[in-house]
Amino acid sequence: MAVVGSNHQFIYSDVGSNGSLSDGGIFRNCSLFEVLENVLLPNNGVIVGDDAFPLKTYHMKLYPGANLAYDEKIYNYRLSRARKISENGFRILVSRFRVFEKPTVCNVTTIDKIVRTSCALHN
Repeated sequence: MAVVGSNHQFIYSDVGSNGSLSDGGIFRNCSLFEVLENVLLPNNGVIVGDDAFPLKTYHMKLYPGANLAYDEKIYNYRLSRARKISENGFRILVSRFRVFEKPTVCNVTTIDKIVRTSCALHN
């Protein structure tokens, strides 16, 4: 799990969780959750995420459903555009470090180090 800033840099990453866990479960167990619950973001900032994450005062997510009002459709469109920043950050990471394009056979701790190092070098 990671938080990507507007400049495609990784602001926060949590590496090493089991892949079978849900995104929401990983979020609740990471150090970022505790900080966001108790500390305000700079300039009343928010995090943009998908439906896997809980709706909080610091987290924006899409309106659910298909029958939305015009304003809700506009909101969803703009929020989707903002989420593309994060997706593009991961795409850039993968294109720079081709190790992520195929399965890697090595120790789990080595994989954690590869991901952490790649994020740091990317920034």
